[in-house]
Amino acid sequence: MRQFVIDDNLAGISAWRLRACSTLVEPTGGEATQTVVPHDRRDETVVSGRASEPASLRPFELHRGSVIGRYTVLSRLGSGGMGVVFAAYDPELDRRVAIKLLKSYGVRPNDPARLQREAQALAKLDHRNVVSVYDVGRSEGQVFVAMEFVRGQTLGRWMRDAGPAPRPWREVIRVFTEAGRGLQAVHEAGLIHRDFKPDNVMMGDDGRVRVMDFGLARPVDSAGEDAATSTDAAGSEGSLTQTGALLGTPVYMAPEQLRGAAADARSDQFGFCVALYEALYGERPFAPTTISELKVAMAKGQLRDSPRGSSVPPWLRKQVLRGLAVRPSDRFASMRELLAALARDPRRSRQRGAALVGIVAAIAAAGWAVVTGERQTEAACEGFEAELVGIWDDTRREQLRQAFAGSSLSYGASTWPVVERGLDDYAGAWLEMRESACRATRRGTQSEALLDLRMACLDDRLRALSAAVEALAPASDVAVDRAASAVAGLPALSRCADSEALLAEVPPPEDPLVAARLPEFEDALATARAQLDTGQISAGLATVEAIVDDVEALGYEPLIGLTWQQIGNLRLLSGDLERSEAALERAYTTLLAARMLDEAAAVAAKLMLLVGTHQKRPEAGRRWAMHGDALTRAAGDPSMRAIYLMSMGSLARTQGELDEARELQTTALALQQELTGPDHLSTAYTHNNLGTVLAQQGEVEQAQHHLERALAIRRRNLAPGHPVLSDTLANLGNLSAMQGEAELATRYYSEALTLRVEAFGASSPRVGRLYYNMGFSAAVDGPTEAAAEYFERALEIFETVAGAEPILAETLIQLGKVSEGLGRLDEARGHFERLLTMELERPEPQPKGLMAAHRRLGLVLLELGEIDAAVPLLEQALRLHVDHSGSPERLAEVRFGLARALVASGDSEGRRARELAELAAQRYREAGDDSIAELARVEAWLADFGPR
Repeated sequence: MRQFVIDDNLAGISAWRLRACSTLVEPTGGEATQTVVPHDRRDETVVSGRASEPASLRPFELHRGSVIGRYTVLSRLGSGGMGVVFAAYDPELDRRVAIKLLKSYGVRPNDPARLQREAQALAKLDHRNVVSVYDVGRSEGQVFVAMEFVRGQTLGRWMRDAGPAPRPWREVIRVFTEAGRGLQAVHEAGLIHRDFKPDNVMMGDDGRVRVMDFGLARPVDSAGEDAATSTDAAGSEGSLTQTGALLGTPVYMAPEQLRGAAADARSDQFGFCVALYEALYGERPFAPTTISELKVAMAKGQLRDSPRGSSVPPWLRKQVLRGLAVRPSDRFASMRELLAALARDPRRSRQRGAALVGIVAAIAAAGWAVVTGERQTEAACEGFEAELVGIWDDTRREQLRQAFAGSSLSYGASTWPVVERGLDDYAGAWLEMRESACRATRRGTQSEALLDLRMACLDDRLRALSAAVEALAPASDVAVDRAASAVAGLPALSRCADSEALLAEVPPPEDPLVAARLPEFEDALATARAQLDTGQISAGLATVEAIVDDVEALGYEPLIGLTWQQIGNLRLLSGDLERSEAALERAYTTLLAARMLDEAAAVAAKLMLLVGTHQKRPEAGRRWAMHGDALTRAAGDPSMRAIYLMSMGSLARTQGELDEARELQTTALALQQELTGPDHLSTAYTHNNLGTVLAQQGEVEQAQHHLERALAIRRRNLAPGHPVLSDTLANLGNLSAMQGEAELATRYYSEALTLRVEAFGASSPRVGRLYYNMGFSAAVDGPTEAAAEYFERALEIFETVAGAEPILAETLIQLGKVSEGLGRLDEARGHFERLLTMELERPEPQPKGLMAAHRRLGLVLLELGEIDAAVPLLEQALRLHVDHSGSPERLAEVRFGLARALVASGDSEGRRARELAELAAQRYREAGDDSIAELARVEAWLADFGPR
């Protein structure tokens, strides 16, 4: 069979090989966006004027090339009340960081040791919603803090960019909830921020919201010490930036801070609610313009009324105002409690109230004595759509629609309707199942315990939906490209209706401390999975590797296993095969110990492909397949069984076990259709895989049926211009070419080429692969000028692509063979000489490549009559084929070529030449009809050679 490049889509294994993206970034949009740079604007202060900084207190004026600790300064980013921030390079870890030099005046003059201790405390924080602190040290007596460098904009900028009208309140709550989680993490680490404000929160381009700039953060037990330092300044009416002034930004300060009293976590809560009020209403909660007026207004609780026409619901205003209470004791006990109040379902409360009013009215009217149990059940099980607010609602829908419309991909806008329909269907099915589970328990047909399990399962699915929407929201090219498959790959809701499976699953942890932290880690894992599904591999790795140490410390084995599973999956797609294998093995043993059979089976399936296919260790792959087979049978989950069968089928195909591969893929397809229906996108992959196996077996009609079916499903589920369609089109082109149907092959190839050029550009390696296949198609009946042209186009592309050496080498071979067939021997010689040079210059030369290069160049030099150059090349080719068990057909070709070369060189040992030719003839006889022409040629030569 001719060597087409098969566009194969293996279940669970993506072809993405993304370059590792650094999280170290430059400011965008003309605005300094470093997360630790205090914003230069002073529009948040309530007094006018700004005293100049005393010359003796000015921060170091460092320039590019200056050194702070081990870091090299690149540029100055900005300065604020507590320090100066520089962009710098970390030579040890090869990354850019932000370095903040802390001013040693203001709170406790001349006490750099305490500043360093406090910065070290911050470095212990590791939370996705808190800016990461990498290092703390001193440089020439000045404390510095090295932090992550993040692209994005401040929350303050995001609020200002909304214009005169505030953003939709649900969107505001979603963003502030993330910031609140960061602040909650600060408090739970035993610290308080003391300067929470919109410009101290960064909205990263990676979709994460981070609390930043802890220049004023203090351990909780040191709050009184800070208060004593700033008491005298509390009554000042002058500039707030001079020495001895209040710490923090006055309009976001709690009353106790303005009085110079001790601050605690509830003081941060007050600042959070000031910022939240401002984002919701477009104005701050207090109207005064001086500190004295502000202190009076706060003491009296003189808050603004809601702006006329505001859409913010009263229930939400009530929660925000509680966080703005004058007395700390009247506020929420913690940020966790505040966030819970902001997430509370308002519609459900209203519906319960409406039901109660209806009952009272009915009794008063004496027309209705009771409300039937059925109606009570219906009322109690309605309103779950509120849980979709901020996750998948009209606001989020419009955001994604606009983002997809603005995509740079040619098929970005047309992909949106497919994605929207998929998200609508999933959200609708989730809502229906949520209500159904509730009604079943209310009617007594389902236990409360089973309801809890179903609700927990549905919570997990809602978390996955939320993470998927978040990952798609930026509409990056890679996310748009993977969007339809990511939505189709959301975890199945049917699992939440499987009572037997739910009752068999691992129960939640009994330790309340572990249970309390579980949602945070589950959110991170859901985010990482969504990032993986949308091709954001580097972001996904950053998400999950940020929690792995905390997860290990928690000691809850199910969570540890799932975390390492996600790390292994992401490392695999990043190309880090060795570390992926280690992570997946860690996941496997932990999940198996936790009796999570489904998850362990999935890891075993991944490992069998990783080691068996990617690492070319088929026996090791087979050993993992034994584990996957046993576990999927024991688990009884048909979806996991389907994944195992597809993976095993792919492994068998790569090992040349085509009958086994065919049986496995056929079984997988039947099971997949039963699970998801015949038109689900996942079944297209299985049709495609089965079609390629059948094509290799020569079952052309059946192969075409499955490939055409795969194409029809993909056309139905993907945008018209999506490049994944080109994969199946290319395979259909290959199949048509194998049958000699050149015109049909050209039609398939032409459509595939148009899709790939529009999606990736004319110089994309995926376009090069298609030209490579088109060259094969044109050469099915022998070398042609068209075949040479296609191979030359492929060669031009692969020459410019880093890491394309394997396919570049194959293209040189095919182009050389076509040139040789067309009688252009000098051209063929040039291609084969280049091939040999490439193979010899590899860091680790591969026997297979060296065999081909020596054989092809030796044979063409023989045809050119350059016998002295041909003989050593063919001798080396013979050694390589014998030592490394090369193809018997190629070995015969080398033997016959060397026999001819030896005779042409005048070799007196004619006996060896005859022996070589006879060995070649013997092989061609064994091959039968497939080698009749070659056999005839050798026998004719032997007859002319005569006896010796």
